[in-house]
Formats: sequence, C-alpha cells, structure tokens
Amino acid sequence: MRATSTQLCPACLLDTALDPDAQDDAGTDSDDAPPYDIETILGRDAEAVTYLARGFLSREPVALKIIDMPDVAEFVSRVHAWKTRVAGVRHPAVSRMIDAGISGQRRVYLATEYIAGPSLDYLLSHRPPHEADRREIARQLAGALEAIHAKGLAHMRLDARHVRVAAGATVRATILGLGTSLIVSGWPPQPALDIAALTGLCRELNVPLP
Repeated sequence: MRATSTQLCPACLLDTALDPDAQDDAGTDSDDAPPYDIETILGRDAEAVTYLARGFLSREPVALKIIDMPDVAEFVSRVHAWKTRVAGVRHPAVSRMIDAGISGQRRVYLATEYIAGPSLDYLLSHRPPHEADRREIARQLAGALEAIHAKGLAHMRLDARHVRVAAGATVRATILGLGTSLIVSGWPPQPALDIAALTGLCRELNVPLP
C-alpha cells in the first residue's frame, strides 16, 4: 500500500511546530499566517520557532521567527516605535530586519535576513578559526555594534550563538537578532550591555578588543 501525505498550510505547520500535540482541527485560521511560504524549521526553543521562509513576492529567503506573545497589543506598540529604526540599520555584519507583525491570537512574528553558515559558538567548539580570522571577526563585530549604537539602538543579547560566520575568500561575521530585545522583550536600548558582550566574545576568540 502506498503511503499518502498531507500538505499542511503555513498556519497548520506553525501550530504543529509550536504545539506538536495539537490536533488537526485546532489550528489558527490560515488568514492569520504571516505573508511567507515556509520551507523548513531552522530551530526552536521554549518561546519561539524559527523557519526558513520566502516572501510571496520577493522570494527572498528569510529567517521567520514565530513567537508566543501574551500581550500582542504591547508588541504592536513596540513595532511602531522601533521597526523603522531597526530596519534602517544597514551594515554588512548585521542581519537586517525585514518585517514584524501578528501571526494569530497571542502569537507574533519577526522576519529577518537569512544568513547561512555555522554559529560562532559552533566554530569555537569544533574548529576554531586561525588567529587572523578571529581578529577579523572581532573587528567586524565591533564595527557592527558601532553602527547599531549610532542609530540609538542596542542588541543586548549578543553572544556567540547570535553570530554567524561564513568563510570564503575572506571571513564574514554577521550579528543575528537585532531588534528582538527592543520589540519582543520591550527593553530600552542599553549599549553598555553590547560592549560587555563584545569584551566577552573577544575573550572567547582569544584576541584583544578592537
């Protein structure tokens, strides 16, 4: 007997990922799904699921994070306050924010530029870069934070897990998650937290602070 498969709509896929025990008839209305075609799950934690997705029109790959949010109204208020400023950060070492919005009852989403490559955390644990590359990574991260802080913003959750590193002719580091602390958590910008995080990352990289 040939097995058959059921293609889930984006909203049902979201519900299944966020609640694996959810029944088929318990999903959100498909009109609540974000305006993206979901391709696969990139990762999940206790609060969110992140997908590789593509916009309906641009087809640009994005990292689409779906987050449980008890107070959606507060989230919407913070989107209005911060989204344009966060999306306005243009730096080669910062994953840009593309969109943010509501994804059903008590659920919201953030769409950011998809960055391929291993995390800095993984590299440091499994195949540490050469010293010249480690110094270059630190330099790029310092430049990215300078650009972020110049806009009156801050990351505030920076660590090796939030840095992607791509190796080619030259090494390229990219900070992920700019705007999450501001828009999702509601924290005011605190650049000092980023400076402290950069100091810690340089210690992990075993290089001096740029």
